[in-house]
Amino acid sequence: MIHLPMRMFLVVGTALLCSCTLLQARGVERTLLGHTGAIKALAFSPDGSRLASSGDDAVVRLWDTATGNCVHALSCVRTEIGNHGLLGCLAFNRDGTLLTSGGFDITVWNVQTGELKQRFQHGPDVLLATAFSPDSRTVAFSADQGMITLWDVETGALRRSLIAKYGVNGLVFDESGANLYTTTQLGDIEQWDWTAANPQPTLLGHRYSIHATAAVPGLTRIMLGYSGQHVAMLDLPSQKVITAARIRPGVMPIAMAISADGRCVAALDTRRSIKVWQVFPRRPLAELRANDADIYAIALSPDGSRVATGGADGLIRLWTIRKTKR
Repeated sequence: MIHLPMRMFLVVGTALLCSCTLLQARGVERTLLGHTGAIKALAFSPDGSRLASSGDDAVVRLWDTATGNCVHALSCVRTEIGNHGLLGCLAFNRDGTLLTSGGFDITVWNVQTGELKQRFQHGPDVLLATAFSPDSRTVAFSADQGMITLWDVETGALRRSLIAKYGVNGLVFDESGANLYTTTQLGDIEQWDWTAANPQPTLLGHRYSIHATAAVPGLTRIMLGYSGQHVAMLDLPSQKVITAARIRPGVMPIAMAISADGRCVAALDTRRSIKVWQVFPRRPLAELRANDADIYAIALSPDGSRVATGGADGLIRLWTIRKTKR
């Protein structure tokens, strides 16, 4: 089911923006079947032709977004620790040739062939975020207890370990690849010169409790969902807020996604409701409601025309958004 109100309001601070016509969502375009456990992570490839998914069944699946066919099912080492999700983060490199997955297992895959390129040794901590450097030579992972590890993609060697504060849930490399920006669940935003002999973090700012993040590809910008029901696009080096909004009174953002051009944002504001809006100029686009099962993961296609959702029932749903006359 999908809820299609034709008008909605976006709240910024205490000011209420004028209502505007929404983009309509045509409902679920396609449902992808194959996972046997809850979906915990989704990611579109940079060209939008592939969708990666992972979750509790310890399998990474690559889907052809045009046909809905599963191109590769990539089995990971399964390590049972409590009832936590096993594969909770995914990221493509810049040209879409490599995919990294992390949870209790760290892997890098060849997207075209489905072959395993690297498997890194990892401790018991749950991984929360991952990112490739711009040149794809380094991949970073962060864990719930504050450990950040950076690995050589070609050799599999550990390049650096960094000790951050609890719950690093956002990772962004600058264009040089020498600086790594991090966000924590406690709200700290830090910069690391990780190639230095003894790297220490520089505290850039604080945004209360950060519940969800989404990096803007190719830019040192990140979307944050934090306490007070706010979302904001932040330029990391300057800490300048590019845009900010309050998505729904009384509700915290749970997960976020952003299109490759940085113009479209989606936020999971409850386990069944997703808000989609355009950043520049700022206006709401759609509200998606799923009544079948709780949603744990969302992703936006590079052009912002599709939203992928996955959750407790192990199903992936592709929603298509189309323009309507104003």
